Parts: sequence; structure tokens; C-alpha cells
Amino acid sequence: MNRWKMAAGARLRTYGLFVIAAQLLLGFLASAATYNITVYSNVAVTGKAGVADSVNKLLTEFPRAISVSSLKQSNSQPSSTELASSNAFIIYAAASGSYFRSEGLASNPAKLSALVDWIKAGGSLILADGAYSAGGSLQNSFIPLIDALLGPGQEAGCKAAAFDLTTRIFRRFDPPSFFGYLPVKNFRYQADDTFSALACKSGFQIYSSNATQKNSGRAAALTWGLGKGAITWSGAKILENPSGPIALVVAAAVVVQPLALPPPPPGRTPPPSPPPPPVRSPPPPVRSPPPPVRSPPPPVRSPPPPVRSPPPPVRSPPPPVRSPPPPARSPPPPPPARSPPPPPPARSPPPPPPVRASPPALSSQPSPPPSRGRLPSAPPSRSPPPSSKPSSGRRRPPPPEEAPPPYGDYTPPPLG
Repeated sequence: MNRWKMAAGARLRTYGLFVIAAQLLLGFLASAATYNITVYSNVAVTGKAGVADSVNKLLTEFPRAISVSSLKQSNSQPSSTELASSNAFIIYAAASGSYFRSEGLASNPAKLSALVDWIKAGGSLILADGAYSAGGSLQNSFIPLIDALLGPGQEAGCKAAAFDLTTRIFRRFDPPSFFGYLPVKNFRYQADDTFSALACKSGFQIYSSNATQKNSGRAAALTWGLGKGAITWSGAKILENPSGPIALVVAAAVVVQPLALPPPPPGRTPPPSPPPPPVRSPPPPVRSPPPPVRSPPPPVRSPPPPVRSPPPPVRSPPPPVRSPPPPARSPPPPPPARSPPPPPPARSPPPPPPVRASPPALSSQPSPPPSRGRLPSAPPSRSPPPSSKPSSGRRRPPPPEEAPPPYGDYTPPPLG
């Protein structure tokens, strides 16, 4: 208790004149307005009575004055008329008590629609705690209700979580938002703290830790805008400990302002959101590789022409197979060499005439001529001169032998 008051005093001393002026203005506006508050009091969900007393205490301790016109309790969900007369509807769930299951909203869409319509018209639905353990794992009974109110496709995607010891938790809103008036800017989670956490994909974090490599950002309080109204969740166990910054979120959420819904200024918050741009920028490099992946197909489709081209070489061999026959028929058989005509038969010489008796020899007379029976010696035959003409391949028949001159009677010369 003293820890929160000391921290609040230190925080107030740091405000500048402008912040103090804004607080005074908004405090005046808040005090000028009055609020009708309805508190859900079904013990099957709350675990025990006394929720209205805890809410009244939180409204009193909140740094800014909130004028409450009426604070009433309801053992079930108010009707549409009763909701229309309320500015805020506060539901506390302890242990495994479930408002969503107790009111039968899953099987009664008309009751769920009435709650949604009231929020969109400007109502503030405030949920507190809802954490329990089942089978050794953390659960939260408000997760189905939040998803049903936001509608299909807009689910918050929340999971029940817890803070590690000494985890630093930061307030994400600053004035003039009413959440900016919560007394503690940041603190460390201690063993005696009695609030739970949610890890959600949507919603504006009111108090949360920074994301780390081990854990994503976890929130001790969140708010979602829905039409003109809002849905706000706080992890505080307000029946056990109706004090501290997380419990005071219940009081701050009574006042619904547009300034409570935007995210905190970027310059004053540890930026959990700036990291996403580097995470979203890599996709262009991831999409650029596909062109190299699609370019290989042309080389894969080009091989078929070489596969179809071989058939011509297969069909071309037949001509060489058919061409050999012409060479077989082309060389005509050489004409038979003509043998030279047989030489004419040689004429046998005529028989020699009868030898006459030689006359008596005379010493003074010359020797007689040779007898008629001898033929004069034929002159030696001359071989024909070599011909300069190329040989035609044919042999010329030899010239016919000349017949010897006929033998005549030899008349001896007269004697002396």
C-alpha cells in the first residue's frame, strides 16, 4: 500500500504546469458528469459477496474524482432497458466462475446481442480477474466472452499468462487519457502481487511488460474499442486486494473517452511496435527469388528438339544400302580380246627343175653360175620402224611373206 502511495507522490511531483492544467480541466469535466454503475453480484461467478464494496473503494481512491449517481447490483445480466440506464457494467469472476457460461450466452444470441448493442451505443463493460488453473495450465474465463463480443473474424486471440518475478511493467497511457491518471508509471512484479496477465493479439495495453526473446509482451490490463463504447479487462483480484494500479484500472474504465482508446504517444513508450516494420520488410527479398526459380524451365524444355532430331540419321542409311547395286551393274564385262588372224600359210617353193648335165669344163671359161636348183638368197627382212602412234590394243597382222621370184631357165653367157 505504501509502495503505491510513495510512487504516486513521486509521479505527481514530476508533472509540469501544462499537465497539471490538463488534469484540472479533465477533473472538472469528470466531476461535472455523473455515472450510473451496475455491479454483477452472482456468487456462482464472483466466488463470494462484496464486489460492490470493493468497486466503491476503488472509485474513492482513484486520483481523479468520479461522480457516481448510483451504484447498484444485479444477480444476472441486466435487461436492455436496465443496461440503457447504466454507464458502466462491472463483472468480477473468481476461480473457475464463468459469466459467459452462467448467463448461457453461447445458446442465447439475443442476450449477447443486447450486450453488444449497449457497448456500441457508448457503454463501458469492465471485466476483472477471471484467471484459474486447469490441468496444470493457466486459463481465463473471460476469453470466450471477449471473443464473442468482438465478433467473428475480430477475435482478440488471448491466452492466459503470468508475470515472472521482477518483471518490469509499464503504464502505456499518459494524460489527458483517464488511464494516464493511474498513479504508477512503471513498477516491478513482486511475489505478493495478486494480478494475472493475458497475452493478446489485439487490444490496447494499459499496463504491460516489454516483449523479450523468451516471452511476448504480456498485459495486466487491456482495452478494446467497440463502437462508441469499450471493453476493458484488468487482471486484479479486487475482492482480495482492492488497491494498487492494476485494480484502479476498474475505476478509470468507468469514464469512456476517445482519448482512452488510441495507443500511447510513440515518443514516451518503450516501442514494442517499431520492431514489426523490420519483421515485415524482409518479405520483398523472400518474394524476389521466385524469378530465378521460374527461369530454369526453358532449359528443361529445350532438350526435346535434340531428342527428335536423331530420327533423320536413322532414315538416311537406307540410300547407302540401295546404292551398291549400280556399282555392281556399272562395270560392263570387258570385250573379249580378239585373237590376231592366223598368218596365211607359207607357200612351199616349187619343186626344183631337173638338173641338167653340166658341159665339159673349160679352163679358160669362168666358173659356171650356180645351178638352177638353188634360189638366190633373199635380202634380209627389215623390221618395220616403230610406230609413234599409241597402241590401240590390237595386234597388227604380220605382212605377208613375199613369194620368191619364179625360177626361170638359166642361160649361161656365151663363151668367149
